Amino acid sequence: MHQPGGSYARLLPWAALTAAVLVGVAACARAAPPKEKTVSPAIRGKSETAPPRQRSGEAIVAFPQSFNGTLKAMKRGGAATSEAAIVDGRASLPAGEYMMFYVDAEQRDAQGTLWTAKTAFSKDIDLAPGAVTSLPGGPPFAASAKADGPAGREKISLALVDAGNHPVSFYKAGSRVDPPKFEIVDASGKAVFASSFSYG
Repeated sequence: MHQPGGSYARLLPWAALTAAVLVGVAACARAAPPKEKTVSPAIRGKSETAPPRQRSGEAIVAFPQSFNGTLKAMKRGGAATSEAAIVDGRASLPAGEYMMFYVDAEQRDAQGTLWTAKTAFSKDIDLAPGAVTSLPGGPPFAASAKADGPAGREKISLALVDAGNHPVSFYKAGSRVDPPKFEIVDASGKAVFASSFSYG
């Protein structure tokens, strides 16, 4: 989080999984509350394995969008944790009452490097045998920037969330990616300040 001066803030592109975000700062803050602009690039990929087959006593979890990865789910009371592959946005889990979910959406870039978007969230869901249950998570992902504070001392914050509005973290080859960069530009578009966001 930073406190730069200037008229506008512009985020620079970072990695293949996010996009630039433009947000008004000083001049806009004086006239009206700061505005947000959200972009939603998604992790996509062709499935390399067959979609999960529903077995006796199991339920299918369906995400809003097709993607591949891994799902871990903790049953209510923390008694047991199940893990399943996500193929084309679906995963098969043993039926039961669940309370916590860990979602890893995965895709390889053109160089073959594995990118992973990780989310974790709590939600009480009863997965009935033979049923298909929707779970709000995974892509599309959204990045939104917001400026707050008095004119000339605005604080710019960045939020990265998944389809269920849960915070998401991006990893490249197992390591967390560097925080995205941003620029402050004046009314003519000239850069007057450049820095990076920080985690936390």
